[in-house]
Amino acid sequence: MDTTLKDLIERMGVDPGFFGEGGSKLFGESIGLAGKGLEGFQKFADISKFDPAAIEEMLKSVGKFGETQRGYVQEKFGTGTQNLRDMLTSSMQQLREGSSARGGQFGAMQKLMGQSRQKAGTAFGQLGQQFQQGMDTVSRQVDARTGAVQGLLGDYISRLTGLGSQYLSFDPGDTSQTGYEGYTPGTTGDPGGVDTTRDAFLDPSQNTYV
Repeated sequence: MDTTLKDLIERMGVDPGFFGEGGSKLFGESIGLAGKGLEGFQKFADISKFDPAAIEEMLKSVGKFGETQRGYVQEKFGTGTQNLRDMLTSSMQQLREGSSARGGQFGAMQKLMGQSRQKAGTAFGQLGQQFQQGMDTVSRQVDARTGAVQGLLGDYISRLTGLGSQYLSFDPGDTSQTGYEGYTPGTTGDPGGVDTTRDAFLDPSQNTYV
């Protein structure tokens, strides 16, 4: 069964709502942002919104890759198995015909046939090992690709966490902070005269008004 976006989110143990519509707002509220801080956080967080559809497409691609590769392994195993069966059948037939033509003893023929079956059994065992190794390799490849997609979800949450931390460091009630507008011009902490007619935030990543 192919891995879904829901599966990846469950593995992370975070609120699925963070990855849906309005997810940045929900995340901001979960870390304690509100009011102007939440608005500013959401504005910058939504510059690069999480795209569930794109993730689902990636996961479908991974699933298709796994299906295709497993098909190759199974096909190779099936072909190898059939070839061994054909060889064993042919070998048995040749032994019977050869023994009959030479008037050989039954015991000697049975011994040769037993040896042939033993060799075939060993070959079948090796083929089975190769099949399992092939399937294990595909599983590792699929897990690696799924992990890469999982990493994109982790990157998104990390980005929100980093941005949220910057906004949390600005206390709108503290006029010594420069993260929010609301200074009284001329007072301590006034960064050179703030235009109090503007209801905006500093971009924490650029230290500029937006």
